[in-house]
Amino acid sequence: MSGAVPIPMIGIYLILGLLLFASPAMGALKVEDCLGCHEDYKAYVHGSVSCADCHADIAELPHQEKLKKPTCGECHEKIQAAFSKSIHNKHEMQCKECHAVHYVNKEKKYCASCHADVPHKSLPVKGIHLTRLQCVACHTSITASEIEVDITVPGNKPVSRLVVDSDGNGIIDAKEWSFIQAFLEQDYKGKYKINKRFVVKADVHGVTGQPAPCADCHIDRKRFAKARLKSIGPTTYNVPADPKLFLEEIPPIARYKETVHGRRGVVCADCHVSTEKISDIVCINCHKEIFNLYKYSPHGEKNAAHCTDCHNPHRIKSYRDLDAQERVAICARCHTDYISKHTWLPNTALHFHNLECTTCHSPESQKSMLFTFGRRTTRGEFDLTYEEMKLLLPPGPEVSRQLDKNGDQMVSSEELGDFFLQLRKKLGTQLYLDGSILVTKVYHNFTVTRHHEKECTACHSKDAPFYASMFLVVPEKDGLLYIPVKNTALSALPIALAIDMTLLGEEKIRAEDVRRLFRIGGKGQSGLTEELGLRWIDFVGIALAILVFCFVVLHAVLRVVTRR
Repeated sequence: MSGAVPIPMIGIYLILGLLLFASPAMGALKVEDCLGCHEDYKAYVHGSVSCADCHADIAELPHQEKLKKPTCGECHEKIQAAFSKSIHNKHEMQCKECHAVHYVNKEKKYCASCHADVPHKSLPVKGIHLTRLQCVACHTSITASEIEVDITVPGNKPVSRLVVDSDGNGIIDAKEWSFIQAFLEQDYKGKYKINKRFVVKADVHGVTGQPAPCADCHIDRKRFAKARLKSIGPTTYNVPADPKLFLEEIPPIARYKETVHGRRGVVCADCHVSTEKISDIVCINCHKEIFNLYKYSPHGEKNAAHCTDCHNPHRIKSYRDLDAQERVAICARCHTDYISKHTWLPNTALHFHNLECTTCHSPESQKSMLFTFGRRTTRGEFDLTYEEMKLLLPPGPEVSRQLDKNGDQMVSSEELGDFFLQLRKKLGTQLYLDGSILVTKVYHNFTVTRHHEKECTACHSKDAPFYASMFLVVPEKDGLLYIPVKNTALSALPIALAIDMTLLGEEKIRAEDVRRLFRIGGKGQSGLTEELGLRWIDFVGIALAILVFCFVVLHAVLRVVTRR
């Protein structure tokens, strides 16, 4: 009797069995059962869900007339979480206002479906922003963003990767982008198109009322911090690029005091006297002398360029702080064909790597030879920054004071040697000295004189002007500092340190040098060895060529004579 089931328990089991298996509406409800009455929804599409998945409170058929409204968040938890923080939820919008619940792929709604006439009055260059960007690029938090660039060109001719990434470091910088543009102008002038797409990954359900600040894109790079060149015509690259090439950088108001104008006490209202674009008239108020020179130059006379076309008034770095490539990039914004225009120049790319355009096209500008300490890495060669210098040098005064110890505003060979040794202890063979020729004082009457004369000896001679104007450039907290260098100071450094520097040399040997060497006219040979300098190389080459020629002639004569 102990193993027998009590009679009341048998009744409970029977009731449970009936509840679980006997009711056709519980668990066994089919879509066809619903569509028998709701014929309007026979073509419904909502993923793989059935009617009962959303209308879970149906207990029997026929069901109650009023059912509980389904809650979308039960399936779409992440979307519901994003929506709960959105401006749409704040205004008590429902999912069905944007989504046709029973036909999710039908009657899709977009932002413009409701917000067709938003004025965007505070948006600068409104046309470009509204045509190139999705609404979610500014009006919600994003998970990823990138600028994709592809260039369409006619034909199927492949384009070498060297055109795109000439230094092979795996990223396109300002100099390389200017080379790409010059290449396109030379080979496909008027037949190519640069296409830029600002791709954003974001959840549209989390839209905000206030747009993202301008700084997110143009300063802090929280958005569109990546860019890549996908292709040129049929050639695919996917090479990362500096996003600043395609999305201009502007300074934040908080950092305006660090700009060139800000450091000199210029306030916003001094230039922005109206809502119109800044014109040359505003610049002339302070830069009248410069403008009087510029207006008689080819640019000024043809009204080809205005002040702000070349000069960004909000730039943090001054013109003196820009390297040769950055200066060339300014000119290349308009003169995209500058490479093809200078094919007559030996080693064209080398010249534009080390020189800026005004070196030749502004003959009256002050040109100087500049030296900077750099560091070799696996990613390339880079000038030492102020922060790196402070870490490498002993604690103490500013970098310039550790270099110019006696404070005479001139670097001697002893001072340069001591400074070099301090850096060499930390960097070893990674340390190198980079040399370049830059304009240190611009004369704004730009001409094309050098282009027509092709006067190489303006630089390649012992009388080149920059030999008398040499500076060691050191980074300071507020920018670059130019410290004059004595001509003999560089002799304190090992020649291996400057192995990457370009040898300017002197002009080739001249007829009068040969005459003087052999006492044919002239004033004799006294002091000629020192005067010839590097031209001795030419003389030795000519002498060897003459000797070889004489040997060949003598050999031929002897062969003929001996045969007889």
